[in-house]
Amino acid sequence: MNVLGDGNNYAMYKCMKIAIIGNGIAAWCVNKYLLNKDSSLNILRFGNDEFIRTCSLRTTSINCMRGTQKGISPLGDLMVDSMEEFLSYYQDYPLRAVEKTYEMQCWQAEDSKFSKRFKDYTQISSIEEIELSKKMFAYKSDAYLIHPLKLYHEFNLKDVSGNLVKEVIQLDSGFKIIADSGEFQVDKVILCAAGFNELFKDLITNEDALDFIQRTKPVKGDYLYLKAEHGIKAKSIAIENHHLIFRENEILIGSTSFNDNAIHAINHSELRAVYEHIVDSIRFQLPSYDSFDAICGIRSKGRKRTPYWNQVADDVYMVGGLYKNAFSFAFKAAADLTDLILK
Repeated sequence: MNVLGDGNNYAMYKCMKIAIIGNGIAAWCVNKYLLNKDSSLNILRFGNDEFIRTCSLRTTSINCMRGTQKGISPLGDLMVDSMEEFLSYYQDYPLRAVEKTYEMQCWQAEDSKFSKRFKDYTQISSIEEIELSKKMFAYKSDAYLIHPLKLYHEFNLKDVSGNLVKEVIQLDSGFKIIADSGEFQVDKVILCAAGFNELFKDLITNEDALDFIQRTKPVKGDYLYLKAEHGIKAKSIAIENHHLIFRENEILIGSTSFNDNAIHAINHSELRAVYEHIVDSIRFQLPSYDSFDAICGIRSKGRKRTPYWNQVADDVYMVGGLYKNAFSFAFKAAADLTDLILK
């Protein structure tokens, strides 16, 4: 914040203490956007992957529009707006954790749902260095491959103030945070804990937010990850609903999806079927299934697959249900909440 230009606002915000509960992409973005707007803010972030597994660190993390356009549905409009916010941030603050490339969506039957979604598709037999087992129909989209842990470090945020929040008590003015690391008094609370936002619903007075929490479901997904020097240019290849992703010195294959499921155990039979589908679709020697690490993430799916962010009570804000588009929705949520909090 420009101190000389914003005198009264600076005096208003310089002592503000904000607690962010959560430590995934939503929490990181909100934390970063607030500090970009006013570096004097005292922001405490709570959450540790060893206590509650962070889906943001267990995801294939691709930002890609895949033909989504405005004017079709409110969710589609929000997806476009969120991608635009991500791209705006990426332009202003080039991120080394992001690889700009493309995704090639491939499918075999011309009468499939993909032919209806992508009007100007073509037919191909290879994708650069990767030859396909047979000709497929294909559509090429811009894509951004994101390394979640690198992104977290690149945001250069302070370490968390505690691993786990046990309770939040509303005071006459502000809130008391009781965490494993001690007690903290703050002026505002931002809930960025995905499905665990429900633990703090007693703070919320907004009925729409409470309805959203009640109708939010966990969705488990498994994928394969291997760190390897593969020599392939960064890209995402989608064969029907499954992905083969080449990041720099990394190969990812995924993923499975299990609705209303928060069990972290890997379903190897389903995941192996995904792997074999990819192997059968290309003429390229992939490492064996057992060479990969199998990774599970639990995403939070909101009602009608739509995310939520807003003020939900006096000095309480919430982000939830980012689901499959978390790495674009989080940037839009952070921009909107920053404007709300520092209005």
